[in-house]
Amino acid sequence: PLYDQSTMVGRAKQFYTITDPRSLFITSAQLQQAEALLTAYKERNIPEGVTDGDLWNARRIVESVLHPSTGQPITPFLRFSMYAPMNIFIVSAMVLPSTINSVPRTIAIHWYNQSYNAAVNYTNGSSATPVPTRRLAEGYIGAVGSSLAIALGATFITQKAANLGVTARTFIRATLPFSAVVAAGCVNVALIRRNELTDGVEVYDKDDNMRGLSVVAGKSGILQCCIARFVWNVPAMILPTIFMGYMSTKPWWMKFSPRVRTATEVTLISLALMFGVPPALGLFPQRASIAVDKLEEEFQGITDKNG
Repeated sequence: PLYDQSTMVGRAKQFYTITDPRSLFITSAQLQQAEALLTAYKERNIPEGVTDGDLWNARRIVESVLHPSTGQPITPFLRFSMYAPMNIFIVSAMVLPSTINSVPRTIAIHWYNQSYNAAVNYTNGSSATPVPTRRLAEGYIGAVGSSLAIALGATFITQKAANLGVTARTFIRATLPFSAVVAAGCVNVALIRRNELTDGVEVYDKDDNMRGLSVVAGKSGILQCCIARFVWNVPAMILPTIFMGYMSTKPWWMKFSPRVRTATEVTLISLALMFGVPPALGLFPQRASIAVDKLEEEFQGITDKNG
């Protein structure tokens, strides 16, 4: 990668690149030119005048459009660069009072969200180590079920407590749809990767030698995934809602039409998705490390090539 992946700043910059919506407008001609330039680089036949920046841009184009395993173009609708545009619609729909107060709308948007997530994960997943279809189905059903259970709970609470004050209504809007999304993500990860909880994950030493399977490391990895899902949903689902709840206590603000207030909230959600989520995604490195003394007994006392 162009940026140092050992630091959070470097990882955040990398995610800004991966989720850049401008990548959706890459043309076939631009893709072909980028592939040709990278091929020339591999063959040590780089055209005169080509800079490092040109090469990195060519790599960005190829990685944004083509599947890393198959080399085939990914449908724009399911690329990571579609993350912000799609979630502007999804998150905005989830936190609107008209959705939280409606059972059909709540079911529709949370089902759509989990279905879209499943499609993106399946499309961008590794073809070298595919997840069994049954496990994908279990993860999808678990995610949809947990998401709907919490989201419908929010609808039930809201309908039963119509006379709640601004603070209580804001709390419901800010926390329950957010909790539904986070819980669904954690359930999905736990179900799809449950073999890591029972069999463990491969553990490597600093020389990249595989030393065995560790359940402790597997649990740690899944826990970090759940924490990451919690953190990266905060900027878009919690902060704009709290701000709008605060603004609703201001008489001068409430004089504006509902359309203006809704447009303002959607704008805040959009900014949070585009600028606040990538740093949250970079919270943990893609390849984590763990102290030996926290692993199982079988890993204690193992020495490296230097003794």
